[in-house]
Amino acid sequence: MVGYRKLNPGDARQFGEHMARLDADDRRSRFAGTVSDREIHRYCAGLDWRHTTIIGFFDQGMIRAAVELRMEPGVAEPAAEAAFSVERGFQGKGIGSALLRRIVTVAQNTGIRHLSVICQPGNWRMRQMLAKFNAESEVDIQEVVASIRLRPADPFSLAQESFDDGSGLMPILFDQWCGNLMRVFVPGMAAQRQAA
Repeated sequence: MVGYRKLNPGDARQFGEHMARLDADDRRSRFAGTVSDREIHRYCAGLDWRHTTIIGFFDQGMIRAAVELRMEPGVAEPAAEAAFSVERGFQGKGIGSALLRRIVTVAQNTGIRHLSVICQPGNWRMRQMLAKFNAESEVDIQEVVASIRLRPADPFSLAQESFDDGSGLMPILFDQWCGNLMRVFVPGMAAQRQAA
């Protein structure tokens, strides 16, 4: 089963494991440079959850993609930056677009008016995805800075986030429930067969 849900501080270790599975190119895209596994785990352990929202994409109980929304407190117009990480085998499947749609809704409902995403100029998938959300991009040799202007929260955006939270959690809970059943019943069934 697959699903999306917001992460919490208890997910920091698994979030770090996901980012440690990124290959060298994807790490450079995510962190704007080369980082080691140790640096990734230190980054995840130090997340400021008061000003950060992370939505993860789960497959078979493992985080395989995520978007991290970092608020910028103390600025005149509420702003935030979104950073994406999608493991190689899960790219090109629409997961990034689904994460972007969800994080745009969260940002809108949080009062963010300006959302920015930074990517490398050659990251055409990300640039096409951002164009679907009417992002305005500034391009130079080093990076692309895309900006999305957000409307104020409205009843539709509030309902959308509530629906995303509920529908995203159900497949994950179902996976956990099935896993618990398998741990209880499968060993017992194997012991019964051996006894027979």
